[in-house]
Amino acid sequence: MEKKRAEIRGKLTSDLLIREFLKMEFAPLSASQKVKIDELIEQMDADQIDLRDEAFNQLGKMGKEISPYLAGELEGQSAEVAGRLREILVGHARKALREQFLKE
Repeated sequence: MEKKRAEIRGKLTSDLLIREFLKMEFAPLSASQKVKIDELIEQMDADQIDLRDEAFNQLGKMGKEISPYLAGELEGQSAEVAGRLREILVGHARKALREQFLKE
């Protein structure tokens, strides 16, 4: 029961962090960037774990500018893909908040 509560608290905290982060301004993505992101998201649902991990790592390295697009792609994904997309979004949000904190 306690483990489930902690899991729910963590998800709520992550979702709030993502929501607040997405209020920032982001540069628009090009059509080719969106195509590449879509390909990587699809790859994250591959049967081979190494392909899924490669796609996850590539998306994570693409930077915070892809975050609004990733957030828009959460719906309709498998639980694993949606969870990994959230993980990328949380990482981008935390990095952006650290950068903002250090500027102040």
